[in-house]
Amino acid sequence: MRCASTLHDILVDLAIALTRQRHPVLLSHTKGIVDAELRLRTETSCHLKGVLWKALETVPWPVVLDDVRQAGFQTYRFIQRLYHSPGMSFIAVARDTTSLGELHRLFWDPRQELKVGPLSKPQALQLFRLAAEHFQLCGIDMESFEKQVIDSAKGNPGEILDMCQRATREEYRSGRYVKFAPLRIDTIMRFRS
Repeated sequence: MRCASTLHDILVDLAIALTRQRHPVLLSHTKGIVDAELRLRTETSCHLKGVLWKALETVPWPVVLDDVRQAGFQTYRFIQRLYHSPGMSFIAVARDTTSLGELHRLFWDPRQELKVGPLSKPQALQLFRLAAEHFQLCGIDMESFEKQVIDSAKGNPGEILDMCQRATREEYRSGRYVKFAPLRIDTIMRFRS
């Protein structure tokens, strides 16, 4: 789950993700509701916190927070309770410890810091092909797109995955071709802003 900027957005995204993954407690909470996602988007933060705490403390579920950027104290307090719940597991991905914001209190341990260097060209090609298969990239000029992605990412695995995911969206497609320039600009803005 991409880590949103506000606690309310995180709560909504987490509730929707758990509903899509058929978490039993969330499913019972939204049972009989025609548009569960719309309903979850209109819930208050206070209500969503209670529902999510109950759901994840009853049936623990792994949570991945991707692209954490300056999480605030409210986000820290919400996740802190879940973090210490038996059976819960979290993975937080951030560019650096500063980006974790208040979450550094939970997730940063200098003994467990993993520095990832750029991928070699064969590793980047392998990752690209796995991502293309995962995101079901079909109907595009794959040879041209592969070369553009590998050359521009310079071994950055996050950029390779991001460009492959973006290539599935219609706004970046023109027939068999990917509109690479806007796709690349949007990827750069995500990783370097």
